[in-house]
Amino acid sequence: MNTMYAFRWPEEDVEICSPESGSLALNEWIFSTQIQGKIFAPVLLDYLDNKMSIKSTSYFSLMEYALELIDFFKTRYGLDARSIQNKELANKDALINFIEHSSYNFVQRDMILAIARKLISNGFELKKSTNGISTKKRTKI
Repeated sequence: MNTMYAFRWPEEDVEICSPESGSLALNEWIFSTQIQGKIFAPVLLDYLDNKMSIKSTSYFSLMEYALELIDFFKTRYGLDARSIQNKELANKDALINFIEHSSYNFVQRDMILAIARKLISNGFELKKSTNGISTKKRTKI
């Protein structure tokens, strides 16, 4: 009976799943499988690489928001992911347009501010997040 439900992790996954490796190993896995090959802008890759030590749930949230940003540029400007580089992200109007059409939390807000600080020379401010506001009200803001 003791071995009936015994489960062993495959050897190649032991490092990722062990409690000792914690969030860092999971974040490294997220970076290598969900970010690399989908995001090519150096400033965004550097930011995500530098944030690997944060909690995995926060890192996952950053990854989702970064991919949302890339998808916005792909759709809005007819670009493929490889064409979205620092130069494209440095377009202040485009970045503001993305922010106005998305909801963000404080972790994601820090990512946008960090990108803007590195790429946009003149002042850049974020208005208060529209999380929790209905779509109808959000369009009026």
